[in-house]
Amino acid sequence: MKYNFSLLFLVLFGSLQAQVLQNIVRNPSFEQYRQQYPKDLGQISLSTYWGGANLAGADYYHERSEGSNVAVPRNKMGRTKAKTGRGYAGVYAYTSRYSKRDYREYVQVKLKHPLKRGETYCIKAQLYLAEASNRALGAFGAGASRFPMEQEDEAVLQNVKFTYLFNQDRSPLDQRQWVEVQGDYVAEGGENFLILGNFQDDRSTKVTGAIEVDSFRNPHVDFAYYFIDDVCLTSQKSNFTCNCGSFEMLNTQRREKIVLDVRLNRKEYRLNQVDILEQVQFERGNAIFLEGAKEELDNLAKIMEMNPSYEIEISGHTSNKGDPRENHFLSKKRAKAVYDYLVASGVHRSRLKYRGYGQARPIALNDSSAGRAKNERIQIKLLKK
Repeated sequence: MKYNFSLLFLVLFGSLQAQVLQNIVRNPSFEQYRQQYPKDLGQISLSTYWGGANLAGADYYHERSEGSNVAVPRNKMGRTKAKTGRGYAGVYAYTSRYSKRDYREYVQVKLKHPLKRGETYCIKAQLYLAEASNRALGAFGAGASRFPMEQEDEAVLQNVKFTYLFNQDRSPLDQRQWVEVQGDYVAEGGENFLILGNFQDDRSTKVTGAIEVDSFRNPHVDFAYYFIDDVCLTSQKSNFTCNCGSFEMLNTQRREKIVLDVRLNRKEYRLNQVDILEQVQFERGNAIFLEGAKEELDNLAKIMEMNPSYEIEISGHTSNKGDPRENHFLSKKRAKAVYDYLVASGVHRSRLKYRGYGQARPIALNDSSAGRAKNERIQIKLLKK
C-alpha cells in the first residue's frame, strides 16, 4: 500500500532573523519600534509590544535615536552597545536618599499566548548595570499577569506573582557588562503579560555598592539602574534545555520576523491530503519525542503561523506489535503530544484536531522491522485552507 504525496516546496529568500519560535516574548531584543525612534527618556512604549507597568514608565534606547539622552552606545545613563541588534530598554530598579522611597520602573510585554496553569517556564534576560549607578541589586525580578499592569503611582507593583532572576553564581548584579540572569516561574494559568523590574520595597531589597564611573557620577541620589536586552520566556515542558536561540534581526522595521533553529521549508498543502512527519519519532512504547522531532514541529508551527486559515488533523498510528487497545491509546497520546507542542508554540487550539488510529491504518506490511517502522508514524491532514 503506497501513498503519493504532492508537496510544493517554496524557498524563503534571504535569512530570517529574529527570535526562536519557542520564545513566547514578542520583540525580545527591542528591535521593533512604533512609527519613530525614541527622542528622550520615558518612551518605552515606542518599542513595539512593550510598555511600562506603573506611572513611572521606563526608557527605550536605540542607535538611531534622535536624542542624546537615549542614544546607543552612549546616553544619559551609561555607555554600552546593545547585547543584540541596536536597541534595549532601561529601568530604575532602586533609588534612595533624596529621591522618593520605593520608586520603581518596569518594562511589560504582551506574550504570544497565555501561560498554562501549573507549567514551569524558564525566564532569561540580559542585564547591564548602567555607569550612572552607584548601587547594585542582588537579584532582579520577573512577574506575570493576566491583564496589563497600569498602576497609577510610581511605587512597587502590588499583587503580582514574581520570581527572582539571578546570574549563574548568584553574585551581586554589579558588572558594567551584559550578564545573563535566569529564573523559573510556575504559572497560575492565563498570564498574558511578562513584567521585569524590582518587585520588593526598599527595606526588603538586597543592595550592594558599585564602583562609580567619574563621567557619570551623581552625588545626590543612590540608585541602581539597569539596561535590559534579549528577554526570553519558554516552557520547560517543550524546551527543557531553556535554549532561547538567536535574538538577531535583519532590520528594525515594525514587521516581526520569526526564525527557527532549522532552515524553513514552506509547504503548500492540498485539502484532505495527508503528509507524514518523517522526523517526528518517539521513544519505544512512549509519547516522548526523540531528537530531531522538535525541529520538524517548529517548521510546522511556522507554516501554521504563515497560513492563519489552515486547520489540520494530527493522527497517530502504530504497527500491529503489541495489544491493539494499548496501541490505540499510545497513538492518541502521541498525537496529543504533537497537538500540545503546536499549541505551546502559538498555534490556536481551534485550528487543531488530533486522533489516534492505533494499528488500524497501516501503510506497509507488518512482517518486517522496516515495515513496522513505517507504520509507527504521525500524519497531518489539511482540513481547511
